[in-house]
Amino acid sequence: MTVHEQHDPMSRDEVVLLLRTIAHYDNRPPSVETTDAWLMSAQLAGWKLAEAVAAVHHHFAFSTDYLKPGHITALIQQARQKPRIPLEARTVAQALPAPEQPPAEPERVRSIVEQLANRLGWERTKRPDPATSPVECPVCQALPGKPCVRRQHRGPHKGRYVPLAKPHPSRVELERGTTS
Repeated sequence: MTVHEQHDPMSRDEVVLLLRTIAHYDNRPPSVETTDAWLMSAQLAGWKLAEAVAAVHHHFAFSTDYLKPGHITALIQQARQKPRIPLEARTVAQALPAPEQPPAEPERVRSIVEQLANRLGWERTKRPDPATSPVECPVCQALPGKPCVRRQHRGPHKGRYVPLAKPHPSRVELERGTTS
């Protein structure tokens, strides 16, 4: 049984709780007259506390209008007509549908990107292996057949030259120019 299928009307104490929730948003002062007016609206429209509180949160999340009982009634009616709208007090995760497929694996993503690249006519150039590069690097002066390096400027290896995982782009361009 869902919240709005229960048949007990909201009590005065529940309306007081609802008005306290509203007061957290707009600082309206509580009064006996306000409680009586909201109680009358709640009973006439058949509000339930959980859906009324959810409607209050929804209203203040999406509207800057001064909240009136009619706003609550409209939001509750909207939620009752479309029960998939997460107006009841639920977490976002509960409101979202469960994924039909597991998340993409890296191999599948690579395959899809490769298919897309082929369809778009992208040419994928592989970087040459620095150990087999026949040219000297113009940036770090690494000799042919040796990897590109850079000098460490801080840390425990300060002043040392460390090999790079990829050659400098200018070395790659120079190599392409000599092999073409």
